[in-house]
Amino acid sequence: MGPIAPKDPVKKRDFFYIMSEKQISAAPGPDGKGVCFIYEDGGRMLSAAKIIGGMTDEAEIDMLKNTADFKKLVFGIGVSVMCGETDTCDFCFQMYGKSDPYGSGTTIRQTVSTDGVEYLIPLSEVKWSDDDNVPGQIRFEFPKSGMLATVNVRFYLNDGYTAPNLEEKEAVDLNCDEYRRMLDASVVSAGNPDRLRRAVEKAKTGEPVTVAFIGGSITQGAGATPINMMCYARKMFEAFTKKYNCEAKAEYIKAGVGGTPSELGMLRYRRDVLQNDTAEPDIVVIEFAVNDAGDETEGECYEALIRKAMNGPGHPAVLLIFSVFADDYNLEERCIPIGERYHLPMTSVKRCVTPQFYKTPDEGRIISKARFFYDCYHPTNLGHQVMADCLMKLIEASLSVKSSNSGTGTQADAAPAGSGEDSEGEAFKSADFEHVELLDRTSWRAKSFDDLKEETARGGSSIAEQIKQQLSTDGNDRSASTGEFPVKSIDYGSFTGQDKVLQACEYNMDPQVTPIFTANWMHEAGGNAPFEMELKCRRLLIITKDSADVMDGIADIYVDGKLVKSVNPRDIGWAHCNPQIILHGDEPGLHKVSVKMHEGDEDKHFTILGFGVVE
Repeated sequence: MGPIAPKDPVKKRDFFYIMSEKQISAAPGPDGKGVCFIYEDGGRMLSAAKIIGGMTDEAEIDMLKNTADFKKLVFGIGVSVMCGETDTCDFCFQMYGKSDPYGSGTTIRQTVSTDGVEYLIPLSEVKWSDDDNVPGQIRFEFPKSGMLATVNVRFYLNDGYTAPNLEEKEAVDLNCDEYRRMLDASVVSAGNPDRLRRAVEKAKTGEPVTVAFIGGSITQGAGATPINMMCYARKMFEAFTKKYNCEAKAEYIKAGVGGTPSELGMLRYRRDVLQNDTAEPDIVVIEFAVNDAGDETEGECYEALIRKAMNGPGHPAVLLIFSVFADDYNLEERCIPIGERYHLPMTSVKRCVTPQFYKTPDEGRIISKARFFYDCYHPTNLGHQVMADCLMKLIEASLSVKSSNSGTGTQADAAPAGSGEDSEGEAFKSADFEHVELLDRTSWRAKSFDDLKEETARGGSSIAEQIKQQLSTDGNDRSASTGEFPVKSIDYGSFTGQDKVLQACEYNMDPQVTPIFTANWMHEAGGNAPFEMELKCRRLLIITKDSADVMDGIADIYVDGKLVKSVNPRDIGWAHCNPQIILHGDEPGLHKVSVKMHEGDEDKHFTILGFGVVE
């Protein structure tokens, strides 16, 4: 245990915060206790230094990029924790290693009291690893999951370095006129109200109503504490059901997966939003405006997701929300024209908050970046509340538009005639992926192996005969709309394992994480037979698992004998779902897909999470 210091332990040293009154919650850890992970790599710490700490010296900020310079800049780390549910917790600051990101770097560990007293950890007392690379992550470890805490972390600087004085945090008034003007500015387009009006009328008359959300980590709830209660999706759902008096008969579906684009969202829609055809949403909120930079179709997959939702069960009202990063980035310029094509209600969090970030409180600023952002990507509880308010303002604006079927109203206040059902016509960019379906280890055939065994036990034909029939061309030429595929054959090769170390998310109201894409194919050491599949399709995506594990290796992907991609799961560096297009044809045809470990990586792991098939 390091030395204990008062709340302002080093008055003569400059300091800056990277966390200030940050609210955190403990998720279940692998040891059965609770842990909160706060990742600092990938520019996150640099962003926190600017936004939370007010740092402006770019040379000093750049010193946070690697461990060697970090030690030159930082004298010590001050940590304080407030938590009424335990007396102590452990603070851990892990440096990622060069040879093994999660295994070979230094981990600074300090047990701290949870009464708000600051603990000072001088870096001179740390035993450093020679393999340190970059500051990687901060963890707060608690005796059990579910614990809530407020934490502060600040860096005290070595002699010769300076930090600016922090301004006092101003109170946030969400009932003032300026905030209402911010919400007004968030409305990009009220869109056509017909579908939304139908959903609201159902709610008002006591019929069951389902509100669903699909997106990336912000929709998952990242930055909200606790994540299942304070995320924007839950806040908007609660506000909607309260306003329209339908709490008792409303269903809530939250399907956010961190770090993934609409390229994966369109593959997850049936499983995660339609709940494998058991749900029919009345409203679907789509949030991918900050996740789609890596979408190789540059909007086609986003449009496919919109069309899939609009034309799917329930024919729901689709609302588009454009979230924003701390550097003011989003892709709304790409998304808005697509939304306009379908006359969708759209709201921009960027237009709501970003202009006032650059004002002083005297000039009318309501919320600072430090109060809105949890880190450089995700909102705080306050930020999530603002997003929920933007959506409710959007609903209000849309419902104020005269219906396209009313036959009244001026050009300015009437919805485009008939546009509420205009989702089958010509696409803005492309409708190529609208009917894509997810194919994984359990969905590619009509019956599972266990089903076949049961039939055999009841006196049916032999398992071998049934599988042969099932894998025949006619027996497998099934419609994608039923969730079955025109697969002629699949040979797992040496990809016979099933990976259990997977990306996991908090779905719906569950505070616990659920692993996703569990029906996968994993290559394990000890074989090098390729995974081979023959199927009829026009377009094909593969979903692979990214990882930082040194035991995960590169795989080569072939289509019809031609190498189309070599995928290195360690390029991204964390357990993450990565969809990529491997076939983009115009006409359906029979194609052979082969996945084989790259030369030299035969004894490593590689996981195929699934495929996206367009017949």
